[in-house]
Amino acid sequence: NSNVTATASIDTVPPVISQVAAITDYSNAKVTWLTSKPADSSVQYGVSPLPDHASYVSTLVTNHAVTISGLSANRIYYYQVVSRDQAGNTTVDDNNGNLFVFQTLKAPTPPWFDNLESGAPGWSVVPDSIQGTELNWTLGKPVTSFQTAAHSGPNAWGSNLTGQSVIFINSFLYSPVIDLSGLKSATLSFWDSANPNSSGNIESLQLGISTNSSTPPIDIPTIKDFTPISTPDWSLEAVDLTPFVGQTIQVVWYYQGFCLGSPLSGWLVDDISITGVAAGGTI
Repeated sequence: NSNVTATASIDTVPPVISQVAAITDYSNAKVTWLTSKPADSSVQYGVSPLPDHASYVSTLVTNHAVTISGLSANRIYYYQVVSRDQAGNTTVDDNNGNLFVFQTLKAPTPPWFDNLESGAPGWSVVPDSIQGTELNWTLGKPVTSFQTAAHSGPNAWGSNLTGQSVIFINSFLYSPVIDLSGLKSATLSFWDSANPNSSGNIESLQLGISTNSSTPPIDIPTIKDFTPISTPDWSLEAVDLTPFVGQTIQVVWYYQGFCLGSPLSGWLVDDISITGVAAGGTI
């Protein structure tokens, strides 16, 4: 026979959003902003002023960063940011109704050639994150049992550039981003040298194409398997890229090796080029 009184504080104040910004590369954008209180993070974006895609991070923070992947090169995107606090109060910042805008970088277009003598701008090396690796692709002068010079100049890419004695190698080599839009056909050419399975080792040499900047463990389709080929001398390879015209791509060389005897031979790559045919002729 007594009265009980309970009180509660009700939060009806939405977060205040400020300092919205974006940093882009060829196919990714990192959107950042601040909020006055912890809140989640959402970026709604699209190629028109009616955003039809979204990227979301549920963690409640005041310093927000959302990365958007799989974008097209040299493209303008419109976006707005949305943050909701723990009480459900939501704020949408659409730049006062005008939406924010970012533009991805313009990728190189064919004809494209890299003799690897200017370092490795745009190239990236990605170790296998699932199986691990003792060694990764390296740029420099080859010193192996079957090859002691690059195809041209001093530099080449090698998955075991100096013939080191390791048990296993699982590594991906990504080319710079190349824009194949406006073409009706395209061809990849490169020089390579390898001596797979020469000493009973287990080695795999595969070529793939990434069309959305995906990195392992995301599967990258193999378009050609070089494993059965033993080419200790430098050999010119040609691969048809026509199925990928109209897209922004990265060429991916994947080497996997398990040592059962002498050092793994690895895979050497040099003098890479991409050419194409446009609607009006060869470029």
